[in-house]
Amino acid sequence: MEDKDRKRVLVLECVPKRDKMDEGIILYKFMSMTNMDLVGTIRVTHKRDLLNIMCNKSVMRQFGFVHISAHGNEDADGEPILELPNGYLYSLEFPANCFKGKTVTFSACRLCRSSFIDTFMDQTGARYVVGPKKDVSFDDSAVWFINFYYLTLSHGYRPFDACYRVNEQYDDKIRGAFNCWR
Repeated sequence: MEDKDRKRVLVLECVPKRDKMDEGIILYKFMSMTNMDLVGTIRVTHKRDLLNIMCNKSVMRQFGFVHISAHGNEDADGEPILELPNGYLYSLEFPANCFKGKTVTFSACRLCRSSFIDTFMDQTGARYVVGPKKDVSFDDSAVWFINFYYLTLSHGYRPFDACYRVNEQYDDKIRGAFNCWR
């Protein structure tokens, strides 16, 4: 991966259009205004499409960050799952090493708990994972991630440090909602 690609972000918008909560699209539009070369976006409507994107090495090698905007949910047994417009994705269903060395950010409520993240990181090879442990409104999430990416991409913060810094800037409503795993 070239040095410039380490700072590129792929935004995968996986929230159904009918929900009218396009956090990923908001994030993409804002980041595009600041630097067109740093960001790409794909709207995902099916589980198979997301899996195909993650398996596409020519796409994935262009990005150092992958932002997945979706719903987080639980199955009948309480296991965290990524909810897509047409399907669900468990941590073990992600392609092996698809995010090797990358930072993956999730905007998916309650998804980022150790029962999901530990397996996800082992399965995908992600270097860092950032996301919420509890419910966060889509607009608060968009603003949080705009600040996170500003610090990481423009000021060279490591994801762990950027997460800590952004969390410190918010009131109790969302302070501590986001965590970073490495």
